[in-house]
Amino acid sequence: MQSGDESGWGDTGGDDNQAPVVQLVSLTAADRVLEWRGDDTSRPPQKIDMANGTEARSLDDGEISQAIASQSGPAQSCVMSAATNTDLKGTITVKLVVDGNGRVIKSKVSGFHYMFEHGLLGCMQHAVAGMKFPATGASTLVTLPVNFN
Repeated sequence: MQSGDESGWGDTGGDDNQAPVVQLVSLTAADRVLEWRGDDTSRPPQKIDMANGTEARSLDDGEISQAIASQSGPAQSCVMSAATNTDLKGTITVKLVVDGNGRVIKSKVSGFHYMFEHGLLGCMQHAVAGMKFPATGASTLVTLPVNFN
């Protein structure tokens, strides 16, 4: 090898500053259909404990907002992962049943068919199962919107 002849050492001949072109998945009308999947999120019957002396209550809007703001990252990651390399945009809606101890016990997701076929439901149910809300003694139905574009 002659001195100064370094062709072939990582030189692709192109502009190194250009990002690779991502090929979007070609979606059908069926892929774009919104549907609900998951648990029945009907609120369970409320139990009244007259002997305890404390009044059970649903979560208030501030408690819900604070929990969602601080813990929705994994849910957002699920949405972004399931929509990777598509032109899908919108809002994925998650309905959660939070029990009186602040744990998510059921969840239901509204999303695009394509996203469900690419792991949205399992990922989302795992993500929201890890969320913690204040214990209020009563179950609460919570709606979590996840916007993406």
